[in-house]
Amino acid sequence: VRDDGKFGLTMVEGMTGGAGGARRALAADLGPFVGLNPDDKHDGVVARIAPFGAFVTVTLADGSEAQGLVHISQVKDGFVDRLEDELEEGQEVKVRVLSVDQLNRKMSLSMREASGGRAPREIKDLTPFQDIASDQWLEGKVERLAQFGAFVTVTAPDGESSADGLVHVTQIKDGFVDSVEAELEVGQEVKVRVLAVDVESGKMSLSLKDEAESFDGEETEPLA
Repeated sequence: VRDDGKFGLTMVEGMTGGAGGARRALAADLGPFVGLNPDDKHDGVVARIAPFGAFVTVTLADGSEAQGLVHISQVKDGFVDRLEDELEEGQEVKVRVLSVDQLNRKMSLSMREASGGRAPREIKDLTPFQDIASDQWLEGKVERLAQFGAFVTVTAPDGESSADGLVHVTQIKDGFVDSVEAELEVGQEVKVRVLAVDVESGKMSLSLKDEAESFDGEETEPLA
């Protein structure tokens, strides 16, 4: 209240627009969501429904929160006529993180199963890859492309064992990758490094990026 008895209002940047402003502020920090396994499910709450999809607030185990979009094609397997018939605001859901665009503050989510309704995959023996150093380069071939990355068949150093691993979109190259298809193609031969191996689940994380290492002030070259 001013001295003349009238009210004065102040608009704080980033908090305008009521709930919409709060949603924008919530979605600002997507760092904790980068590099998440696209097969893992996370807790979410439907914040808003639009004709093209649902905006969901996702909470990670460490308490990090951000908002992303579940496109109408990612709500369930099969055709969705009306989102209102499938979801409602405030509904608790489980979602997977498909991709994160930190530059534009966008995150793509899915409520569909990772297998897409296909039969469960056979768990491959990854023990030959378990103790491979992260700076060792291996031969690989791109088998399948997805929105969140590329699946690559890798050959172990013994030349006999091979297995599939995921090169997440953030591990294709330094900088932002707008489209996986613009960087890689099925059948392409590549050099990859093993970042992580989960023998129990049969999953392996790979990278096409150079590892920043220094030795006596000089960067090491990738192994041929």
